Amino acid sequence: MESLKQTTEVQLVPFTKSFLETIWLIGFSTEKPAWTKFNAPYFNDYRKFDDAKSFGESPIADFLMSEDCRCIVVGGQPVGMVSKSWVDEATRWLEIGIVIYDDQLWSQGIATTALTKWVDAIFHETDALEHIGMTTWKWKWCNDGRC
Repeated sequence: MESLKQTTEVQLVPFTKSFLETIWLIGFSTEKPAWTKFNAPYFNDYRKFDDAKSFGESPIADFLMSEDCRCIVVGGQPVGMVSKSWVDEATRWLEIGIVIYDDQLWSQGIATTALTKWVDAIFHETDALEHIGMTTWKWKWCNDGRC
């Protein structure tokens, strides 16, 4: 994944089975990957999967394959995901999320580009949207020595 730092091409595309295999490898095949330290409020929800097959059959894979998620692809390689979910559909209040699974790709502008594209797509695809929210957890970032 190191070579992906050199590219700025970021695409958001529906997940495929082959993308799920890569996401399993970079995000769900080890104990306590770095991204889980910032996955608030879901800190305790992480589960390691022993193989791509069991990951592909999991509720996580079902969610990633849903219309509420897109795979972040950089240089043809899946590196993360963006998501959306209604907080309150009646008030048109939507929350979004993002994960870049490989910490070697953090601080490269990938998330900024992906979020910009995701918000733009949501506004174009969703009628009468009143609010898009995203909760950030900077204190965790700073406490990890990155500020």
